[in-house]
Amino acid sequence: MRGLQIRKFVILGGGGLGVVPPFVDMARFPEVFAETEVALYDVDAQKAELMAQFLNLTARAQNVARRARAYTDLAAACEGADFLLSRFRPGGSRFQATGVSHTHALYRWANDCGYFADDTAAPVAVVMYLEGIDTTMQVVRVLERVAPQAWFLNYTNPTQVMADTIWRCSSIRAVGLCPGYLNACHDLSLILGDVRPEEISVRAAGVNHHTWVFDCRIRGEDGYALLRRRLPTIQRDALQPYQRWALETWERVGYFPAPAGHMQPAFSNRALLARVRAGLDAHWDRPLAQTQDTSAGRWEFIRQCVERNAIPSEDPRWRAFDYNPWTPNLEVHFATAVASGQEAELQLNLPNRGLLPDLPEDAVVEGPTRVCGGDLKQLPVGRLQPAAVPVLVRLCDFTANLTAAYLRQDPGRIRQALAAHPATESETQAATTADDILKRVGIPVSR
Repeated sequence: MRGLQIRKFVILGGGGLGVVPPFVDMARFPEVFAETEVALYDVDAQKAELMAQFLNLTARAQNVARRARAYTDLAAACEGADFLLSRFRPGGSRFQATGVSHTHALYRWANDCGYFADDTAAPVAVVMYLEGIDTTMQVVRVLERVAPQAWFLNYTNPTQVMADTIWRCSSIRAVGLCPGYLNACHDLSLILGDVRPEEISVRAAGVNHHTWVFDCRIRGEDGYALLRRRLPTIQRDALQPYQRWALETWERVGYFPAPAGHMQPAFSNRALLARVRAGLDAHWDRPLAQTQDTSAGRWEFIRQCVERNAIPSEDPRWRAFDYNPWTPNLEVHFATAVASGQEAELQLNLPNRGLLPDLPEDAVVEGPTRVCGGDLKQLPVGRLQPAAVPVLVRLCDFTANLTAAYLRQDPGRIRQALAAHPATESETQAATTADDILKRVGIPVSR
C-alpha cells in the first residue's frame, strides 16, 4: 500500500461473476481504492479477460481511475499485491457426469451417501476442500515469495478449513470471510412481514455457516423482544419450511440460526434428504429445480456490454450483481479498515482467542472482530446457552480433523472428520463415505 491507497487487489477466480459486486463497491471508498489495480487470475483466461473489460466499463461509468487487468501468470498477478481475494469454486472432472455440472454431480453423490448436500456440510465440504486446497496453497507459496506482506482473504468454501490450513503452515496473514450471517436479516424480515432487511441488524457467533444470533436489533429496539410480542400473530403455515425451522430453533435454543438454510442440515439431515428424494425443494414449498445454468443470462449481458462498449444502468440484469445493496461487501470493508486505519467491527473467521469460551482455543470460529489497520481483536461473546454449544463443538472437531488429513497426509482423519460432523448418523456411514472420497479424490500432497 502507498499511504492509504491500495495499489493492487488480486482476485483468484477472477473470471467468475462474483467479482463484480466487490469491484463496484470499491467506489464507496475512494480514499483507498481510487487508483487500485484489480488483478484478475483464472484458469479460464478468456473469461478473466472478458470480465476485465466489463469491470473497466463499470469504472468508466463510475468516473474513477480504478482499473481491472487480467493475468495469465499467477506470479505476475500476485507480485506487489496488498490483498488477495480467493473466491474460486473448487471442482474438477472427478464428479463430472455427461450434461451435469460438477456441483450437481457432487450433490447427487452426497445424496446417495445419505447426506443432504450443502457446500459446508459433510461430505461435500470434504470434497471441496480436497479439490481446492492444492490451488490455495500454491497461491500462498507464491505470495510468500512475491508479496509476503499481503493479506489473503478467503471466500472459497469451506472457508474456515481453507483459512485454518493457511494459518497452520504459512506466515501469510489470512482471514476467512462469509456474509452468510446477514441472511438472518432477510429471514427475520420475511417472518415478520412488515420489516425491511435493512431495518434489522444482527451480531452472530459460532462456526462458519453455523452461527447463532446473540444480538438482534429491529428498528433500533431489542429484536428478540419484538419477535416474542409478535409470535402469536405469525402465520407459521404461510412460512417456507426453512423459516419455520429457524423460528422453532430460536424458540428451542434461544438464538436465531444464521444462515438458517446452511445450518439446518446439521440438525435435520434426514428430513431434508427425504424432501429432495421426493422431488421437493429442501427449503421452499416448491418442486426441486432442474439442473440448469442460471448464470447464462448474466454472461450474455456482460458480452453485450463489452460489444457495445457501454453499460445500460437501467437494465434490470445489472441489479442481479448487487448482493447486499445496504452494506459494503465484506472483503471491501475489511481492506478499507486495514488500509485506512479507521476502526470497524466485522464478522471474521479466525482462530478462537476468547471469542467463544465454550469452544477449543485455536478452533476456527466466526464472530465480531474489531479491525483497525493490521490489528484484529475478537470481541468476546461469552458463554452461549447450553443447547447452542454441542453442534459447534462437533463442527470444530470436523474442521480440525479435515485440516489434519491434509497437513499430516493422514487418510484416517477423513473418516474422523465425517464421524464428527453432526449430519453423520453412524460410524459405518462415515467410514463408507470416507473410502469413496479417497478413491475419487484422494489427499493432495501438502505444499
